Amino acid sequence: MSLYYYHKYVATLVGNFTNESGWVYSTNLVEEAYLANDYSFSASVGFNNAGAFEWSNLDDILYKKLSATSIERRTYLSDTTYVLYLNSCDDESYYEQGALISKNAVVGDDGTYPADGRYDGFWWIKGDLFTSGFLGANF
Repeated sequence: MSLYYYHKYVATLVGNFTNESGWVYSTNLVEEAYLANDYSFSASVGFNNAGAFEWSNLDDILYKKLSATSIERRTYLSDTTYVLYLNSCDDESYYEQGALISKNAVVGDDGTYPADGRYDGFWWIKGDLFTSGFLGANF
């Protein structure tokens, strides 16, 4: 089998959150008050809490980030009862080639690493055919 050089790069995560669903009714629940007074949504981060929690009165709307792709909104009917709505989005994040870490980082059999892609937390680019040099007893 032929040996090739492989160049090692940073694998950069590109956030791509899309298709925000809007608020969907879930249920009435009883629980403690907490959370944030607002939320944000961006294509690069997804959902996030915004603003510090400040309880002021009934009918307050509070938000809780569940993950980058989901957030809940609570409208309080009393100090312990609220109506719950959920909002979600799709995560279409992907990795792309970042900064070069090392040119000719490794020598390996053809197919050991991707010709141009992510593997083992890094981005690899297949280089030139390895034609000479001492590689040791394992080769």
